[in-house]
Amino acid sequence: MSKTDWKVFEFVKKGYTYTIKAKSKEEARQYLADELDIKIKNCIEIQESEWDKPSIKVYEDNNTDNEPYFMSIREAFHSKEAELICTNDWSLFD
Repeated sequence: MSKTDWKVFEFVKKGYTYTIKAKSKEEARQYLADELDIKIKNCIEIQESEWDKPSIKVYEDNNTDNEPYFMSIREAFHSKEAELICTNDWSLFD
């Protein structure tokens, strides 16, 4: 599957955002439930035309004392399966 066969969905709950790469909205929702134990019904699809914009703030070693840099959604693709692209929910990393 090429990178352009994927879709990217953004889920929001209680101020936390979860951006998931998946083949479909249903697969993204299932990934959230199975992998992160989070259930959210509604989401928006992020259009591919937005994927190359440096919109994800990244901290080296997840240390917020470090200077952040930005990467694009497309640069965050690492797996050939559904995956979490980014989130502001730091509790997932504890």
